[in-house]
Amino acid sequence: MLPSISKFEILIVRNFELDLLLIALAVLISLIALKITYSLRKILKESFKESESVIASALTGLTFGFVPFFIPEFLILSEVAHASSFAGMSSLNLIEKGFVKLALITTLVYVFAFPLFPGFGGKLGTIAFFSVILYFILSNLSEASL
Repeated sequence: MLPSISKFEILIVRNFELDLLLIALAVLISLIALKITYSLRKILKESFKESESVIASALTGLTFGFVPFFIPEFLILSEVAHASSFAGMSSLNLIEKGFVKLALITTLVYVFAFPLFPGFGGKLGTIAFFSVILYFILSNLSEASL
């Protein structure tokens, strides 16, 4: 007897082939984008007190956004970097110690959620929002269990 496969699982298999090397590279790019956004925010904090997170994310996104013009295969990784830079806009205290965990969560949420939002504007921001919420919940659960 074959195992039951839901419509959700079929949608993922049809629209997005999971490539472990690409996912590992996406986690690395996500980590780099998060770290750049975080570092820029700390540098810009004194000069731009109210908008340092927006400027830092914009600079990170702009940097990663130009790469696909030279390396077209980098487009997916550029999108992950953008989502990660948006996640990096959250509280400095929240993400200070959890770069790797947040990068991993952001990448996995991107991989599984991106095919579900065809034509949906703001999907990278939505992915970043869910990633930060999930990171916050998992961090609080791990602290509570200690």
